[in-house]
Amino acid sequence: MEWRRLPPGAPDPERTLGMLVFPALLAASVIRLLLLPPGVLPGCRFRGWTGVPCPACGSSRAFYALLLGRPFVALRLQPLVVLASGAFAAYAAYAWVVVLGRLPRLRGLPRIGLRRALLLAVALILLNWAYLVAHDARHSGGYAPATERGGQGPATAVPQAPRYGWGLSR
Repeated sequence: MEWRRLPPGAPDPERTLGMLVFPALLAASVIRLLLLPPGVLPGCRFRGWTGVPCPACGSSRAFYALLLGRPFVALRLQPLVVLASGAFAAYAAYAWVVVLGRLPRLRGLPRIGLRRALLLAVALILLNWAYLVAHDARHSGGYAPATERGGQGPATAVPQAPRYGWGLSR
């Protein structure tokens, strides 16, 4: 890895991703969460059908907890969202600094290849899902199919802690 100046006319991923795409996604997410009143976010259909959390369960609540400055609550709700948000924020900060400061860019990162990158992504998603299932089973006392709960989600069978906002415990 080394720091290199960007040649004229070369693609500029720092400007495109770090200064435009990631901040736009963040702004859209924040606006969506702030405009919706608490409790309006739809439930997970996969969880409603099976009683088991999906790989993305808790993502909205985790992101909202991050916005409230509660990273440990967010980490408990959805670890992968917290890690991905941190990585995107770090990249966006790096991009703003190098683009606005007209500084050399970090190049020569190890190339792991598309297949390895996909395998790594799948492994991270599966590990995260295993955590969500284990964490949920520990706190809900197990699973029952939705039909055995009268079509209700697992939240009806689980005593609820005091909550505010989108189900974030105090």
